[in-house]
Amino acid sequence: MADQLPTGDRFGRLDQYRWNYSSRDGEDGIVKYLIDSFTVKPCCVEVGASDGKTQSNTLYLREKRGWEALLIEPPGASFEKLKTIKEDKTHIVCGFIEHEGDHSLDTFCGKFFSEIGVLSLDIDGNELEIFQNMKMRPSIVVIEYNRSFPCFIDYQDPPSRKFFRHSAKAVERVARGKGYRPVAVTKDNVVLLDEKLIVAGKESLVPNLPVEALFDFKKDSKLRYNGLLIGCKQYTTRYVFTKKPNFMMRLINIALTAHALYKQLYNRKRHLQFSIPEDVRVKIENSGLYL
Repeated sequence: MADQLPTGDRFGRLDQYRWNYSSRDGEDGIVKYLIDSFTVKPCCVEVGASDGKTQSNTLYLREKRGWEALLIEPPGASFEKLKTIKEDKTHIVCGFIEHEGDHSLDTFCGKFFSEIGVLSLDIDGNELEIFQNMKMRPSIVVIEYNRSFPCFIDYQDPPSRKFFRHSAKAVERVARGKGYRPVAVTKDNVVLLDEKLIVAGKESLVPNLPVEALFDFKKDSKLRYNGLLIGCKQYTTRYVFTKKPNFMMRLINIALTAHALYKQLYNRKRHLQFSIPEDVRVKIENSGLYL
């Protein structure tokens, strides 16, 4: 158990606990603080596990805390490395996760666990839709978001779409609707805690703030404050604006789009989308963004 409340921040934010064992932006330290402070079952799931070590959000739990783990990665070079891991309490599965059906996270996890202590979701895709449709309730969730969105924009791709992905603000909306509280926001991840764990006497152990107040502005460019242009290099060559564009902003957008198209042609990547589907266009406009 944590023997003291968060100090050094007038709002009780958890940034002081951030450190990396194998995580990228201090997620290991935040998760350690949470599992030391709340009752969490010692089992974890990492979706998008890569090789199981590089920038892993579960390696500390597996190696230093002895937790049982499920690591999921699609076929490819990373999985070939992942399957060489020899850990007695770690299950390794090759597969693609979908938001429902036989390839849902509930289906994969249900084969190994009845409860999940820590879930890490990092698939550069529809993590939020997958989490939104989960029936199992992990105690702690570390979920990636598209960091090019500014903190105040609530955007989530339409169901079954992968275009601009989702913002941290959208993660907060979905999480609070499911009974989770965002307790930290790093450069790439929102850390969520099940509200059921915050029992009487533990309310002050974690902040209760909107993601705007939890955002980490120290480790990124000024775009993190303004978010003038938002893109998603995994799925589209297009960019959208966070404010009504002037002539210069449109020129910048054209230049960036042309550069992305050139890179796609040069690298022979045909999967990136240029045309914006109508349902995505509606979502963009309803989120207060501009084309």
